[in-house]
Amino acid sequence: MRQKFWAVLVAIFAGLLLPLVPAHATETPEGELAFSIEVPPQLTAQEVNKTVVMASMGRDWTIKEDSVGRVVIYLNHRNNEATVTYLISDKQIQAYCVGYRLYNQGTSSESKSPSQPKGWLGNLNRDITKGLQQAVYLKK
Repeated sequence: MRQKFWAVLVAIFAGLLLPLVPAHATETPEGELAFSIEVPPQLTAQEVNKTVVMASMGRDWTIKEDSVGRVVIYLNHRNNEATVTYLISDKQIQAYCVGYRLYNQGTSSESKSPSQPKGWLGNLNRDITKGLQQAVYLKK
């Protein structure tokens, strides 16, 4: 009877903690592949991670997750919202985006339609690329 009790207790505890474990950095996130950037060989994954976070913050995106190999950002602006998930290694940055155009229907409810914020994504791509170039230069 005691063994059964402890087995059930462990199963419940594991079930409660499982959602708190972050997704593995190599799992493909939701959304479309928005862009990929090759990483200069002089930089480490940690330096690349910092560059991605700084570029995103510079464009007023909210950092939702910042872990080794994975950064998730969010922006809601001018009837558009998007979540970008970066998968980061010392070789490449891949950015996946889930974006929506928001429509207010005169009530408290809103409707959404899928829409990729191409301008926002282009800005992020340029800022990250520039940040990587600056990081390489500053390492000299």
